[in-house]
Amino acid sequence: MQKDNLLSKLFKASHGDHSSIITNLLKAVDEVFPSIMCTFWRINHKSNTFSTYAREGYSPSADNNIEYVHKIKGSLNGYVLDEVIKNNINFKRIEDVKKSPYCDLHRNLSRAKSLNLSTLYSIPIRSYDLFSKIDNYEKYCGIVNIYPQKNIEIEEDNIEFIKDYFSLMLSRKKLLARESIAREIIAIYEKKYKKDLSSILHSIINKIIRDYVPCEGCSVFIWDQFNNRLNLAQTTGLETNLKKSDIHYYLGEGLTGMIAQGLEPIIIEDISHIDESNFKTSYEHKYYEKTEHKSKSFMGIPILSPSRPSEVLGIIRLINRLNPLAKAIDYFNQDDLDLIKHATILIALYMEYDQSEIFRTAFAARMAHEIQMPASSIQRDADSIIKNLLPNIDQNNFPPRFPKPRLKDYLESMKDHAGLQLALSNTVVYSWKFNSGQPRSERYKIANCDLLKDVLLPAKKLAIPLARTEQILFDNIQIIGHFPDIYADKYAFEQVFFNLISNSIKYRNKQINESFTVIIKGYILGDYEINNNTDNNLSISRGYIITISDYGIGIKESDKRKIFLLGYRGKEIEKYDVKGLGIGLNVVLKILTDFNCKIWVSHVNSPTEFKIFIPEELTQDIYTKDEKWNLF
Repeated sequence: MQKDNLLSKLFKASHGDHSSIITNLLKAVDEVFPSIMCTFWRINHKSNTFSTYAREGYSPSADNNIEYVHKIKGSLNGYVLDEVIKNNINFKRIEDVKKSPYCDLHRNLSRAKSLNLSTLYSIPIRSYDLFSKIDNYEKYCGIVNIYPQKNIEIEEDNIEFIKDYFSLMLSRKKLLARESIAREIIAIYEKKYKKDLSSILHSIINKIIRDYVPCEGCSVFIWDQFNNRLNLAQTTGLETNLKKSDIHYYLGEGLTGMIAQGLEPIIIEDISHIDESNFKTSYEHKYYEKTEHKSKSFMGIPILSPSRPSEVLGIIRLINRLNPLAKAIDYFNQDDLDLIKHATILIALYMEYDQSEIFRTAFAARMAHEIQMPASSIQRDADSIIKNLLPNIDQNNFPPRFPKPRLKDYLESMKDHAGLQLALSNTVVYSWKFNSGQPRSERYKIANCDLLKDVLLPAKKLAIPLARTEQILFDNIQIIGHFPDIYADKYAFEQVFFNLISNSIKYRNKQINESFTVIIKGYILGDYEINNNTDNNLSISRGYIITISDYGIGIKESDKRKIFLLGYRGKEIEKYDVKGLGIGLNVVLKILTDFNCKIWVSHVNSPTEFKIFIPEELTQDIYTKDEKWNLF
């Protein structure tokens, strides 16, 4: 009779929605086996903690955080898991939790005494999704703890029913949550009328995400194709006085930028003590969400393009997970991540459809700025030939007003500007190649090249139109010292030095224009200190050093590494009217990294100096036979 009653009540309870199904199951158990208190503790294998997801018979204060969240290790629940696994049993019956050794493990012994808790049935629940894949404590997803009233016994058959129903319904709860969150997001899109993306995201954050994954703060950053950065689109509130339009991250900057760069979600147990080696960085977490408690647990998930999964459309980040039963700080878990990741698929579909034209327009506008100067110069020079030469052309003689040398000058100018235009276009091409998924062996054409004759001098020549437009003497770009022959793609390395030279021209100190100088100096083979661009870590390597120095406006000390981020421009730089895509130094870094070279800022001002290290291995082509070269 008891068995039939339990099955009947569990069956009815299992038909609730995703938000109530576990609570209903626990109530069903409590109705059949009256208890002083019963609790369902969810296991979080990311943070190695237990969290209360349902409780009957007792409601502790939300301030008593340990009653809602505590570590597995050293807890009574953790002890039960160890016993179940070690002894290959299905549950643990403890006669009196107030006695040793259980009293030392109980997280709130005073509560156990005040409620006169005695017998405990502790029932670990296996994960239905991983039922046969693993054989350790990670196969468990929770524990049902029942403190029955006096003289109430629970037979092993009934415990098996409880285990199976909870296991099955926890899996069903995840499916129901996915279905429900998708339905609600679609409903918001259908009601959007003329709402912009920011308004839609506001509804998604506050009416959906924080309902399914309770947290104290949430923000969404959207990738800005025009400025190559992540701009704040919507937030529950940030601890900053900056305007929304001034809040952004560059690719690779801070946790948010690193998630966008790595294209992978992360969960961090404590944001003030990051243990994950991939996310140890000196970049500051620039903007913190406003929270009632100190910022602790963190989850960040990239919104990826459905048609181009290697491209990021935005980032959703959540801070301070709250326990489902109280405003106690909890930890994000794998189910949270999977659910929000599922939601990002729908968000991405809308964004890609709705924003694609904006993205194309933004890129086209930016590209137009970059090619405008060389294109207009070509047009002007061609127009001069047409107006001055053609009306006075003679089959045998050039007109006195337009001698042959002048024609040659015009044609040379056209060639130079055309070369500049190609170089600018190639910068974009290389930027695309890095995201194309091609291995290095396909991205580059390797051949022996003279670094001076085949790379540096052509790169210098490409800058002629820029120098001429800015009224800078071409001879002020000096190349001195020793430069080796290397096996590399000469056009890729030409891009490296063209971008560095053109930046020196663009960001020169215009108040002392007449003294403008760029010096490119090569050093002989030797053992050099190499800056690895991570917290100023230095190492000794054998190879060649090339320095590029100028006396321009300089670089802020805090920007020494950030300038290599895609699209990054320091606040001081933004006041200068400099056109460009903002991708040059990022392309420089990626090309050099592909060839196992290093680049860093060795001096920020007077002079500003970049150092490039070329390893000795590039003097032979053996490195191109390496498996990594052909795979990545």
